[in-house]
Amino acid sequence: MDGLRVDFIELKALFYKTPEVTCGHAEEPQMPGCSSASKLEVLALQAIYGDDMVILEDKAGLRSFQIFVWYPIPNGTKVFLNLHPNGTMVGTDNDGNQDGSELFYACSLKHLPPVVLTCLLPCSYPSTSAPYFTISAKWLDEPKVSHLCAMFDEIWTELPGQEVVYRWLDWLSSSSWACISLNDNIILVPDKTSDVGDERAIARRLLVDSTIPLMQSYNGRRSHEIFLKRQKFHQAPMPPFVLLDMYEVSLQNSRNRREFNPVDMP
Repeated sequence: MDGLRVDFIELKALFYKTPEVTCGHAEEPQMPGCSSASKLEVLALQAIYGDDMVILEDKAGLRSFQIFVWYPIPNGTKVFLNLHPNGTMVGTDNDGNQDGSELFYACSLKHLPPVVLTCLLPCSYPSTSAPYFTISAKWLDEPKVSHLCAMFDEIWTELPGQEVVYRWLDWLSSSSWACISLNDNIILVPDKTSDVGDERAIARRLLVDSTIPLMQSYNGRRSHEIFLKRQKFHQAPMPPFVLLDMYEVSLQNSRNRREFNPVDMP
């Protein structure tokens, strides 16, 4: 949770740079309808994401939350380290020719650390303002996470005045994998930052060779958590309504057997 709180602190720092600090402050108009719309959206997100959503507190009284997005990789994924000195995309050299000599296999993973979306909803959302947000993916480099932020901006531009957080999450979980993977594998490139990095992007801050052990450690913890949940599920007693349904089905089958008379068959 410490890392999550750091993400939220960074989000609040971005938020308080703007004139829209609290409802009714600065030039922000009072729009009660927007408040109810954002409330309904948060309730809907809670119903959809359940334990993967955390409601946060903010002194300004605005709605804020974090949602964890896991990439589904049922067959596992391989992690490669691209040691090309200038960070050229693996598989090509500077002239676009095939060149895999700088690509090194690092590990295979069944679970990747989640991408964490932290949102703070201003009073003017969704009428005139988009949510304030950060995207945290501390195993990705800064250019890739900045690209995710840019895509969020593009989606908001296409849907002005509409609730957009679910659209963001839907794109993140269903379409962003192609932006950060290559043939369903993860390619970690040498550490670099772009000249126009997005301050909403919270990327890895460790050297790339230190990131791989952290990814392996998370993969092990996540696998163990899933194992314990499945074990707990199989050991848990069945709810009474399930037992009642099973009992009623058994009675009906018994009646059907008694009513069935083979002698009456032609």
